[in-house]
Amino acid sequence: MRHLIRNSIFSVAILVIAVLSIIPPEEKLRLGKDLRGGTTLVYAVDIPPGENPRDVLSQTITILKKRVDPNGLLEIQMVAQGRDRIEVTMPLPSERVKALKKEFEDALNELGKCSVSQGEFERALRADPAERLERLQDLSCDDPERLALMQEAAEAFDAMTAARKVLDTERSKDEPDAALVDSYVEMVVNAQLKYEDLLARVVHGQLTPEMLRNALKLSNRRKLLRNEAGDYVEFDSPRERAIQKLKEEHPNDVEQIDRVIQLYEKYESERTSLDDPEDLKRLISAAGVPGFRIVIDPQSSATQNTHPEEQRLRQELLERGPGNVRSRDARWCKINDITTFPAGPDTIEELAAMEADPSGFFERRGYVCERYEGEYYILCWDTRGMRLTKAEGDWRIAKAYQTVDDVGRPAIGFEMDPRGATLLGELTGPNVGNKLGVLLDEELYTAPVLNANISRRGIIEGDFTAKQINYIIQVMTAGSLSANLSPEPISQNTIAPEFGAD
Repeated sequence: MRHLIRNSIFSVAILVIAVLSIIPPEEKLRLGKDLRGGTTLVYAVDIPPGENPRDVLSQTITILKKRVDPNGLLEIQMVAQGRDRIEVTMPLPSERVKALKKEFEDALNELGKCSVSQGEFERALRADPAERLERLQDLSCDDPERLALMQEAAEAFDAMTAARKVLDTERSKDEPDAALVDSYVEMVVNAQLKYEDLLARVVHGQLTPEMLRNALKLSNRRKLLRNEAGDYVEFDSPRERAIQKLKEEHPNDVEQIDRVIQLYEKYESERTSLDDPEDLKRLISAAGVPGFRIVIDPQSSATQNTHPEEQRLRQELLERGPGNVRSRDARWCKINDITTFPAGPDTIEELAAMEADPSGFFERRGYVCERYEGEYYILCWDTRGMRLTKAEGDWRIAKAYQTVDDVGRPAIGFEMDPRGATLLGELTGPNVGNKLGVLLDEELYTAPVLNANISRRGIIEGDFTAKQINYIIQVMTAGSLSANLSPEPISQNTIAPEFGAD
């Protein structure tokens, strides 16, 4: 009888613990595709002649998993199907996760309620005085400091407009006074500069949802940097530094920033799938594609490898973003991870210098670089003879492997196929002394100086982690997945959460 009571108590305790472990069930229980509902995509894989289908499928799945779910947090399954198919299964997000995302998005969008575009502001300035004041009060969101700034900008706008009228009147005379014209031109220029400065503070001085969203997208990896004593200390991640900078620039929004971050972290902690099958398809189509580009030197270097419109390209990047810069022979390439980029900071002092003046920091290292929305971009050539991309034809990296550089650090060695060796030799031969950017998916991983012509074999140096080295090797060995994988799934099947609803 004693054993029966003991065993009964033990069984009840186990049952209670089991029940408590799944409370609340909407958070603790994770339903599969059949219960929650989900989507299955099937892709065809082109197996090159002489390749082992099993190895190609396994390698491709490894790359796709790293591309779609780099941190291994999502319940996305990828399995080989037959000799030349890959099946990708993604459960749909639960109602709870959808609600958490909506709560995060709603809080994030609250940050944009008081943002104002240049067009909105200048339409208010052109209204009559009574209406102008009312519209400026609305645009300021009843913030006295912001209203005062807008009124100061309005006064500068009026002064600029009046100066232009005086100048136009003098110029319209049959015999304008040259000295007066010069004087009025200077007056207009000064008034315009003052207005543009105040306008920038009005338009760009507000925290927007996109600013915080971009900060949350940054790497959360911390880096060890040397201090003045030579000791290594852990330093904040790019995400942490970007968020801290937003708080410093927008002290009145700190409480709201913290709330948005808290909601984002809650959403991310319970999110086990992508939000939409289209997101999954976009990630799969953006497969790892290697490439090489000659990096452009800054004009201050006085080399023959500079761009005559460097300043315009810099300005357009800062104003429009990297995808909207007008150029037929150059493009901005995002640094994949500033914490591992070889030309990045190695000490706390260097990190502070880079944060304060990224343009000058990298210019002293021989790069044309600008920071845009928390990411760093390097200017590279985009013309034949100065790049090796898929635009140059059919080539691939035949082999990639881990090796060491000249000082014994882990590095990545690679060998080109015959066509790739010829093209890489044609690229590097005339560019010895310049920097060769090594890219995956048009993101820059390293850009060493070419000390000699490279054709058949090369080495990629950098401060890489073991995981990054493995990933780069896998992608380079796999070659261009976009060439091997069907551009669209050959079949797509979505199951509604009918069983889960029951």
